[in-house]
Amino acid sequence: MRIGLDFDNTLACYHHVFAEVAPLLGLVESNWTGSKTELREQLRVSKGGEKNWQLLQGQVYGKYINRAKLFVGAANFLLRLKQRGWPVVIVSHKTEFGHYDLHKIPLRQAALDWMEGKNFFGCSNLGLSKKDVHFADTRSEKVKIIAALGCDVFVDDLWEVFAEPEFPAQTQQILFGDAIELKQQNYHLVSESWREISHYLLQSETESEVKYWASYALSSEVDTCQKISGRGNSQIYHLIHEGSEYALKYYPDQKNDSRDRLGTEAKTAKFLADHGVPNVLIGEDQNEDLCLGWYRWIPGKSVTKIDESAIAQAVHFVTQLKRLSKKPQAESLPLAAEACLSHQDLKNQLELRVERLRKINNKGLEKFLQKEWLPLYQQSVLEQSIVPYTIPRNFQTLSPSDFGFHNALELPNEELVWLDFEYFGWDDPVKLICDFLWHPGMEINDELKEKWITDCCKIFGDDPNLLSRLKTDWPLYGLRWSLILLNEFLPKQWENRRQAKQWDSEVQTEKQLIQLQKAKSICQFLQQSQLECPYLMKSSR
Repeated sequence: MRIGLDFDNTLACYHHVFAEVAPLLGLVESNWTGSKTELREQLRVSKGGEKNWQLLQGQVYGKYINRAKLFVGAANFLLRLKQRGWPVVIVSHKTEFGHYDLHKIPLRQAALDWMEGKNFFGCSNLGLSKKDVHFADTRSEKVKIIAALGCDVFVDDLWEVFAEPEFPAQTQQILFGDAIELKQQNYHLVSESWREISHYLLQSETESEVKYWASYALSSEVDTCQKISGRGNSQIYHLIHEGSEYALKYYPDQKNDSRDRLGTEAKTAKFLADHGVPNVLIGEDQNEDLCLGWYRWIPGKSVTKIDESAIAQAVHFVTQLKRLSKKPQAESLPLAAEACLSHQDLKNQLELRVERLRKINNKGLEKFLQKEWLPLYQQSVLEQSIVPYTIPRNFQTLSPSDFGFHNALELPNEELVWLDFEYFGWDDPVKLICDFLWHPGMEINDELKEKWITDCCKIFGDDPNLLSRLKTDWPLYGLRWSLILLNEFLPKQWENRRQAKQWDSEVQTEKQLIQLQKAKSICQFLQQSQLECPYLMKSSR
């Protein structure tokens, strides 16, 4: 099986480069932001538009090509092909020089230099040779090269390539993009996810292949690599390399979830380590191209017993996060995933989530949202006297944003180690407090829930509005969690979960019914408690 690949905008990602370079050339204002498509449309309607667009392209693909990134997942795919011995060729429609380039930078050599810098060439790298890279002056010449090379599959971001009259009929067409163009629809697959393309051609990755990736990333052979079950999104492997043990984490496909989970977790682990926080995930290194991060192995077990000691350790960690929020270095940390720094943030998130779910064609889901969820939401928003707020930075806190015993391990001495900082950042302490209790994986008795809230209210007692927000937002966070539980109904979220758990597609209906019942239970609890938080001390209600 011979695999053919386009280069520009298929392997090399320029999404950010166009917006960075256009201001340098004086084509837009210095503070311009937007996508490549938006930029192209703006330039084309301006004076000298088409010329300016071609000038920009020549600079991006030449002088500034070093700013391009390898599309996430492409390196994993190339390593899988290398391990299987499948030949790979790159065929690119690329002129020798860019349009209107006074410096005459050779675009083809610039592309080869970029590939060399990304370790494309050589047996110890991604396995290609420079002789596997072919350039064409025209699109017609490109398809002739594809045919002459006998490509069984070709991946390209331009439908026009597949529409060429001489494109070989026997070659599978994979369009690297978001949507099928109406002008030509004979594609075998349309996807802008290299992970999806990889799974389409090669099925799901095996432990052997992940071990191969790890050996490549660590520059020497890994002894063992064994998948650990139980993670919801990322895949975790127990790795032994040169006598040391690691937890290898393979992060979700960024096409399905654009958040930089690997970058956030690696930065957070370093921040916590630099500030002497014990009993947390310790990062060793990461490989962004492969979506891999490896961490010091923790010889612990899942937390099965939640007692007063466990709650005290959770409270202590929150105390440490509050302290670290005052450190100057904390200012460089991002907002937590789906941070709620105003009442409007919380409402927007709820309305966005429910709107996505209402587009799903499922009668049981539709009935739940219409008959149970929406009435409670309207009651929570309209019948409570909620004062709009925006939380200033001095009352925000650093938060894991998915904090709980489901993301902890217990050591033999009963100390807990906190894991999973993919969503870490600045947030409202009320969200941290509520999410801890609303998370469906938390089985805590009422007495300990009261202790959790009481102790957290003391930690954040300098915020005069904390208690009022806690009272009014408690039911909204519960309703938010009821929608999070229904992510299995959303195609992209389901695919992330299915890949991480390695479930068969046939179990989706079963999982959806389970999650729908959990969501109903939250709504029933809110009705029974009349939208009040039952764990606040009576004097505080």
